[in-house]
Amino acid sequence: MYKIRTSTKAIIVDDNKVLLIKYQTEYNTWYELPGGGQNFEETLKDCLKRECKEETGYDVTVGNLRYVRDYIEDNHELFGEHTGFHQLELYFMAKLENKKQGISHAQDIDQVDTCWIPIEDIPNIHFYPKKLKSLFANITDLDEQIYLGDIN
Repeated sequence: MYKIRTSTKAIIVDDNKVLLIKYQTEYNTWYELPGGGQNFEETLKDCLKRECKEETGYDVTVGNLRYVRDYIEDNHELFGEHTGFHQLELYFMAKLENKKQGISHAQDIDQVDTCWIPIEDIPNIHFYPKKLKSLFANITDLDEQIYLGDIN
């Protein structure tokens, strides 16, 4: 029986830049928003606070839910890497509690850096999920909430 993994992601915008995690392997470099999997008996907001601290070293305040995405691996380019992988991703707006970055102590596999990327540069980088690239142009429109569906 397959399980659906629940994951939270943070959209943190400061001074017209977005906080991203940089990943690198010998074959590829890409960027994603900070966040990760929810633990049993952990709220979504607590999950996101923990993941941001672990991956970026920043303490954050979690805001409103912005996007919801299904990721069903068998429907996308990574088909076959984790057969039957299905993740429900919840993207929240978040703010830094302060600009002091602590030490990130539980980085993901292949994570090499955290970076602040100008919003206007997002279309020019290898960013996942790809669909969010076009949505960043309106990221400050707080009324927009979108169920993204099973997209890449």
